[in-house]
Amino acid sequence: MCQQSVEKCLKALIVVKNENPMPVHNLPTLAKDAGIWDMLPPEQRTFLRALTAYAIEARYPERKQKLYQQCTRAEAERLLDQTREMIIWLEGLTSPPGSPHP
Repeated sequence: MCQQSVEKCLKALIVVKNENPMPVHNLPTLAKDAGIWDMLPPEQRTFLRALTAYAIEARYPERKQKLYQQCTRAEAERLLDQTREMIIWLEGLTSPPGSPHP
């Protein structure tokens, strides 16, 4: 669900620019389309690449076992924390200055 949450936020940024998001799940591609890729530090770019793998690999049953092995509880908690931080930052980009966040 972390990947889906970030994907929807990135697509919202694209819509705010009065554009239609492409029907893709690749987070770096969406970040580029949203015009924020160059704003991201290397750690966040790495995070988006890593999170994209969960959307793509989860769609293919033969790859799920690999995901189960690499996604330990600690890894899941790390991804969840990074997702929260990313969503808060992305919400700030879609909100007018001075408006309260939900």
